[in-house]
Amino acid sequence: MPIPLKQKVCIECGKKRMIFSHGRCKECAAKQSFKLKRSMWIEQKKADLDFYMDIWLGRKHNQCEACGIELQGSPQLFNFHHLLEKSKYPLLRYDADNIAILCLQCHDQIHRMPGRITAFDDRITELKQKIEN
Repeated sequence: MPIPLKQKVCIECGKKRMIFSHGRCKECAAKQSFKLKRSMWIEQKKADLDFYMDIWLGRKHNQCEACGIELQGSPQLFNFHHLLEKSKYPLLRYDADNIAILCLQCHDQIHRMPGRITAFDDRITELKQKIEN
């Protein structure tokens, strides 16, 4: 026979319910988890934007590093490409050597047809060696 669980007052909503996590009922714990994940995501994006802007200001950014076309206006997110994926190489997320400044067409081509643009092969090899050492 299962042990009957006692209900307690949720510290978030004040209702008498089964407590799920840190004094919160299941619904309130889920809301809190979503808020934390969302705020962490926002902080990550702010850090990414700051990092990209530092790269933009520190490099010759008026040309695509793949095709050489002149880039117009202020930087856009599509202008920045991680040569080695953030998901597979999280340690290189904020490594400036892992970022290529690209025009929209080259960025699209790199994702749609991997291996077609070979301008970064040497940099990719160096980055992989950096990780192995």
